[in-house]
Amino acid sequence: LISYADRVILSSPYNLEYCLERNVNNEAVYIPCSINTNRFKKKEQVLKDQKIVIGWTGTFSSIPYIDSIKDSLLQLYEEKPFKLLLITNFDYSFPEIDLEVVRWDVESEIEHLHRIDIGIYPLTLDEWSLGKGGLKVIQYMSIGIPSVSTNHGTACNIIEDGINGFLVNSKHEWVERLKQLINDSELRERMGNLARKKAEVNYSINSTESKYLKVLDSLL
Repeated sequence: LISYADRVILSSPYNLEYCLERNVNNEAVYIPCSINTNRFKKKEQVLKDQKIVIGWTGTFSSIPYIDSIKDSLLQLYEEKPFKLLLITNFDYSFPEIDLEVVRWDVESEIEHLHRIDIGIYPLTLDEWSLGKGGLKVIQYMSIGIPSVSTNHGTACNIIEDGINGFLVNSKHEWVERLKQLINDSELRERMGNLARKKAEVNYSINSTESKYLKVLDSLL
C-alpha cells in the first residue's frame, strides 16, 4: 500500500522519510491528528481542594505504556496522593494506589475526560512508538488540561515543554513534573489554557481540513 499509493498521508512525521523512500511516486505528507474541538470542549476548572485526578485513555495494546511508569506513579502517590483514572477497554490492577477504571464509551467519553486534571502519555522508547500520532495529547489539550509525556515521538512536536505541558526523560522527571502540577493549580490552569488554544489553532478538524483537501485535489 505504501509503495503503490498515489500519495501517503501520515499522522507521525517520524515515518515520513520511510514512506517517501518506498513510494513509487515519492509522494508522502505528514498531517497531524485532528480533533473536533466543538465536541471535545474545554472542561470547567475543579475546586482547588478536591483530590487531583491524573488520567489516561487508551486501549489494551497500550498497557505496556502504563506499566512503564508504575514505579513513578507509586513513588508519587506516596508523596502526593491522587486518583488515577483510566478510560479503557480493559481491566487493570494497581492496588497500591487510588485507581478507577471506566469503560470507554462514545456517550460518556467527554464526561470522563473532564474529570481529569492532568493527562499522561507514557511511551516506550522504540520505533513502534515513533509511529504514534499523539492523539491522546491532543485530546488532553482540547479539554484544556496540561499533560506530561515521554519525550519521544510525535508528542515532541505537539507539546511545548514547560509552556502547555511537560516532556520527561526519566522516572525521576515523571515524579517531579507531576508533583509540580499537583502542587500548583495556577500552573495547571495556565498550561491548560495555552494547550486549548494550540489545539484549536493546530489540531482542530477545521485547521486540518484544508491540508487533506489539498492532497485530494492534487490527485484529480
